[in-house]
Amino acid sequence: MLYWGESDSTPLDSTLSGLPAGLTVQQLQTEGRLLIETAANAGDGAAQNELALAYLDGKYGVTADIGQAVRWLREGTQRGDALATYNLARLYFAGRGVTQSSPEGERLLRVSAGNEYAPAKCSLAQLLERSSNVARRTEARTIRETILRARHFPCNENEIMEELPPTDTASTP
Repeated sequence: MLYWGESDSTPLDSTLSGLPAGLTVQQLQTEGRLLIETAANAGDGAAQNELALAYLDGKYGVTADIGQAVRWLREGTQRGDALATYNLARLYFAGRGVTQSSPEGERLLRVSAGNEYAPAKCSLAQLLERSSNVARRTEARTIRETILRARHFPCNENEIMEELPPTDTASTP
């Protein structure tokens, strides 16, 4: 990620991060991709998530490919990476690269929240609050109270995934 991060810098000064001097953007992106792919292929969930995001957005010299993005997010999810699981949930809520499924999105969101990823907890609480079901709304309050006790500040808007359905279309898994 250091190589990819440096490829976004303007002006390029990779020496500040300890990388070899004089690398071009293309060299930084190529080396970054090689390292991320090596880690992803070795089963590193965080690398699988990062590679998926590069495919999803067509960043760092990687050609956008939703199929590859889904593949790597599924791999990361299987490895237990909370962020990959969260990002896969986003795709299911949006129907991007997968068949749209709010129940599957919620299931994945619950897994990510269970792995202590705060934005997943915040998004799950938001999703449940949109329900007319009293039990789901009560669960949302419990999640928000747990978040507040753990970190002493509530969820903020940036922690809520944009892809959540506007109303409760998910069922309790």
